[in-house]
Amino acid sequence: MDTGKRLARLEEQLYFQEHAIQELNDALLAQQRQMDAMEHALKIMAERRSVRKYTGEHIPDDKLTTVLQAGMLSASSKGLRPWEFIIVRDRDMLERM
Repeated sequence: MDTGKRLARLEEQLYFQEHAIQELNDALLAQQRQMDAMEHALKIMAERRSVRKYTGEHIPDDKLTTVLQAGMLSASSKGLRPWEFIIVRDRDMLERM
């Protein structure tokens, strides 16, 4: 094999190795982002507090929807998710319940 062909082959191998390294780096970065997100979620769970006093302040629909979606994703026995959510915004109705 002449020098030109060997050089071309080495350049091709180098190209594929660099491409493989970049893919590995991308995968590692994605994995690190997942780990960071999990650590953040665990920190939030560890620092959570129970609320016993409520302000009566109106909760915006988008935030309420987010909280309800999170609740629906939570684990339950055998994955049955037997809960129901009822939103009551009327203070009189709430007191009658």
